[in-house]
Amino acid sequence: QSLPIPVQDSPQGIYLSGMVYQSLGQDKKALERFNVAMAKGLKQPELYYDAATSQTRLSQHDDAIRTLKQGLAFAPVGKGFTDKDDFLFAICSNYYKKSDFKQATSYC
Repeated sequence: QSLPIPVQDSPQGIYLSGMVYQSLGQDKKALERFNVAMAKGLKQPELYYDAATSQTRLSQHDDAIRTLKQGLAFAPVGKGFTDKDDFLFAICSNYYKKSDFKQATSYC
């Protein structure tokens, strides 16, 4: 039995293709895929964390902070790779990279 939508067109498939681009160091392409997956309604904390990682690598620190704050709403407490503490640390790190130490200390 075939799926009603091709896997590569599903939000999860689009997210996974973004992860492939990210693993190849192609953060701009990865971010494009992550944004499509978000627009299609995928509410997975790893998606937001990975998107913010690409934004950080592209020196888009304001966008990374915004994405991390959005993903924080979906992040579990103390469970798995991308829990709330991971999001808070990444927000702190991006504020530091922007030299906004006052904001950084409120998240660290």
